[in-house]
Amino acid sequence: MSPSALSGLALTVDAGTVEVRCPPQMHDRARARELAAQHGLPFAAEPDGAWRVRAPSVLGACPRALKALFAELGGFPAPYPEVGAPAARAAAPLVSCIIVVNHNALFVREQLIPSLFANTRAQPFEVVLVHNGATDSEALLAAFGGVRCASGAVSAAYNAGAALARGRYLAFFHDDCILDDARWVEKCAAALEQGAAAVAAEFRRLERIGGTDVPALPVAKCVPLFIGAGEFASAGRFDEFHYLGYEDLDFTLRLAQLGKRVEPVDLRLRHFDGMSSVLKYCPLPGLAALFALTAVPRSAILRRFREFAERGLRRDGTDYMRLALDAQLFHVLMKYRDFLAAIDARAYARAAERLAAALERAGGGNPASILARFKSLEREHQAALQAAA
Repeated sequence: MSPSALSGLALTVDAGTVEVRCPPQMHDRARARELAAQHGLPFAAEPDGAWRVRAPSVLGACPRALKALFAELGGFPAPYPEVGAPAARAAAPLVSCIIVVNHNALFVREQLIPSLFANTRAQPFEVVLVHNGATDSEALLAAFGGVRCASGAVSAAYNAGAALARGRYLAFFHDDCILDDARWVEKCAAALEQGAAAVAAEFRRLERIGGTDVPALPVAKCVPLFIGAGEFASAGRFDEFHYLGYEDLDFTLRLAQLGKRVEPVDLRLRHFDGMSSVLKYCPLPGLAALFALTAVPRSAILRRFREFAERGLRRDGTDYMRLALDAQLFHVLMKYRDFLAAIDARAYARAAERLAAALERAGGGNPASILARFKSLEREHQAALQAAA
């Protein structure tokens, strides 16, 4: 696949120096030159409009000076202090921050965990890591421990983290966000005390299923999803059928089915949507470190993944990535058929019929068997990426 969205982007580590090359379309070169001068970093412009900046690095590929430069370039707060070996675990944490680490471990270490420690000073908390993807994540995050999830499914990984958590509240995090709100626990807990079953800082709306317009379904995203530990258990946890997303849609509908309120909460945070997906399916050399530096704008990350998604994971002309997503949506529509019928029986039934027809055309309408085929193809894709690395 041509890396068009990230063409010209590169990171080089050599003899204690890290150099980043940015293409002209990614950041403003004049502003980058100005910031490099302020941080005392060597800067070089190229004839095609690209530019390069260098910084010394004693450990790894994420020197603080580069993190500071790209934070300012993106209009973000200054990077949070690094967290080495954390202090002893809180004896009775109020909140358990559950992070599923898929393929973005360096970002979690350099950005997400420092943001949690910097913005959760008033309450006792714990970080629970679930290693769910790349095999190097334990080594990169060794100081914070964690558990490995064998299934690779985000739904199962969140449940594994919840099983280890000791907090009164659970906060589920993606591995591609940064928290910038020192009152986040206070805000979330207050909403729960006022009657919400769960709150989330980001909601999506699913308005089209199987090519059919449907009444919008809310999706509470885990950036973070904040819920009481008892409430999470009584709701039945995340449905582990889901492998490729939609566990958040399923859980949002489950709470609604139970008559529970899931409400938005206003938190300052940054969500670099799609980092782990790009690193899993369409990586480039040095990209994990570039993400950890916040050198890649969110828009470029999304474009990179869309390029891959347009191609998909195919066998015999069938895009099994698209089909796996449809299989999970069909599972959701069947699971909540009666609940959705009370909203608009005709629209959701029509969407389910179209999904069922698409699954049947692919050689079998069983969602579980389609997911199994996708997982097999995904393993082949991962092996090919490793062989080419």
